[in-house]
Formats: sequence, C-alpha cells, structure tokens
Amino acid sequence: MANIKLEHLQELLQSLQKQHQTHTNSTSTSIENESNPHKRQKLINQPSSSTSTLKDHHQAQQDHPNHQPTTQPILNFDQALTTLQKTIELQPGFLDKIQQIKEDQDQFELRSIDQRNQIQAELDRKLKKLINSSSPDNSSSSTTTKIQNEARTENLKNEYESKLDLFDRSVLSKWDQLKLSQSITLQNLNVPFFSGESDQSDPKIITQQNLVINFLMNSINECPSE
Repeated sequence: MANIKLEHLQELLQSLQKQHQTHTNSTSTSIENESNPHKRQKLINQPSSSTSTLKDHHQAQQDHPNHQPTTQPILNFDQALTTLQKTIELQPGFLDKIQQIKEDQDQFELRSIDQRNQIQAELDRKLKKLINSSSPDNSSSSTTTKIQNEARTENLKNEYESKLDLFDRSVLSKWDQLKLSQSITLQNLNVPFFSGESDQSDPKIITQQNLVINFLMNSINECPSE
C-alpha cells in the first residue's frame, strides 16, 4: 500500500471502499444521510485492540464457569436478522451508534477530498502565476528563458506530486485506523459476524457482514423522524 500513487483522492477512496467491503469491518454502503433531531452521545472509548477485549472475556469465563453463555453461535443471515431485530427493539440507541459510525466515515472522506483538492488548487495557482510571469510574446522569448520556465514548471509539478503522494499515504494510514475503530465498535455492539471469533478473511463471513451492514443502513433510513 505504501507505493500507491493516485491522481485523485476520490479514486483512492473508491479503491479503499472496495477493500473495505471485502477485507474489513466497515459501514461502507453508500446511503443518503438522514437528518436526526436527537443529539447523539459520544461513543465510549474503545480498547486499543480487540485482542485485549477477547482475553478479558475469556478470563471472565474462567473466573465464573457457571455463567457460560448458553446462546448458540449465529451461523447464517436469517439468524443474524432475528438477533438484530431484537437488538433494535430492545436498545433504542443501537441504530444511533451505527449511524454515527457511518457519519464519521462520511466526514473522513469529505474532509480528505477537500484537503487534497486544496493542495491541487495551490499547485494550479502557482502554475498560473508562473505562466503569467513569462513573456506574453512567446516568439520574442529567448530559448534560454523558455528552457528555464519549463524547468521551473517541471520542478513545481514534481514538488506537488510529492506532496500529494505523502498526503495519499497519510490518508491510507488514517483509513486503516478508522477501519480498526469501526471493527472494535461493531464487535462491542455485538453485531453478528463482527466478533473477534469470526474469521475476517473468510469470504462467507465477509458476505454475511455486508448483508448485516446493508440491513442496518436500511433500518436507519426507515426510522421515522420524531
């Protein structure tokens, strides 16, 4: 990933969206943002990794052997759907937390695109200024002057190409952090197929995850405004 160089952040994010849908726990399904008149509570700070959470859970089971969970593991989407419907019914704030995940991702994408566009606009302004500073009569310009202007233009483009490359790498790093945060949040919310015990590289699990996310996004859209 470190060697990825793209001209437009939109293309970069679209590529990352595809990776997000096939290899990670992300709410990358595109939906129109729904207005919510209720102020959401901030999500509780999550542990730095899902491993520590699972270890704590395992230790708790060892300390209290009489309190082992009796529920059967969810094996298919139909079972997940039943679980999610009960969760939505019994936990009014559940969908708000899911929507907050999506809104955070939307804001990340919009902010990243805007920041990259600003870098590109700065390059365009400097190139325009460089062109305007040259002789308006190109025929009267010396060969040396033309060569110098071409060299300045090339150096300027190279400078901003490096800036854009560094920015894209930064976006990739932040995107990975966002994916991890989403994964931990979904796991702590007990969303089916997002537990630490699931094989996140299994294509079947990934398919089930996408179905779950689509259902949650549709549930958010169908919520009546109060």
